[in-house]
Amino acid sequence: MILGATDVVPHQDMRNPVNAAGDDPDVVAFSDLPYACDTPYSRDVAKFIGPTRVVSRLPDMTGADGPADGNGAADLIAQYFLLKVLEGSSVGMATLAARQEFVAQTGQMDPVDLKTLAQFCVYGDPSIHPVLIATPTGVPKGTHAGVVESLDRRERRAKLALTGRSLQEQKPTAAVPQRRHAISPQVRAVLSGLSREAGVPSASFVAFAVKAKGGARSGKAVTDANRYHVLVARTRQRRGHVVQRVAIVAKEAAKRVVGYRVYFTR
Repeated sequence: MILGATDVVPHQDMRNPVNAAGDDPDVVAFSDLPYACDTPYSRDVAKFIGPTRVVSRLPDMTGADGPADGNGAADLIAQYFLLKVLEGSSVGMATLAARQEFVAQTGQMDPVDLKTLAQFCVYGDPSIHPVLIATPTGVPKGTHAGVVESLDRRERRAKLALTGRSLQEQKPTAAVPQRRHAISPQVRAVLSGLSREAGVPSASFVAFAVKAKGGARSGKAVTDANRYHVLVARTRQRRGHVVQRVAIVAKEAAKRVVGYRVYFTR
């Protein structure tokens, strides 16, 4: 546990990759994520996608981004956290498991994924279990329950640490903008259509190269996508004329857009 607010033990000022994509006001993503990882000091959030330990801060939630329909980004990581809590995990263990599941559920960590991971922090006592679940495992007479609980805790921590290291070694990331790159006519047409549909026709996308990592056994790349195109800009809602930010993330593979997500500031 980190004792003290940010004036005592500061957040790490991670470089926000989404800031390069337009109108994202956050130059950095303040984060406690590095304290949960084994990686040496860096401001590159892509180096911290494999958290291995529980970290909490005592004391101070911030705004979040999500898609207009369905769940994504902050919606997902909060959902994973709450599900773990309802299963009986401590606040700290639920946070670590939610971070790992958020990284594991996607093929690559795009810039918005990286910013979301960096900004997800837990405040308070990480040892608290908000929900108590009865265990079906019995303890023989003469065996102290505390000994069994300690053993179970060590096994859970070892498993989560192994998962974190595996994610760090294998999960591809897209954190570095590409200033010079060729865009195929098909990709350019799709990006233009997406920006018009979002109400920001004059804005331009920023490309981020996917940094592929070796597979666990084969040593081959474990991703097919080679680039993400990201746009962050101001737009207007269809109802109420409320100015807000929209982020479009388009995934490119083999010179074609194979998927996209649109996020709105909540």
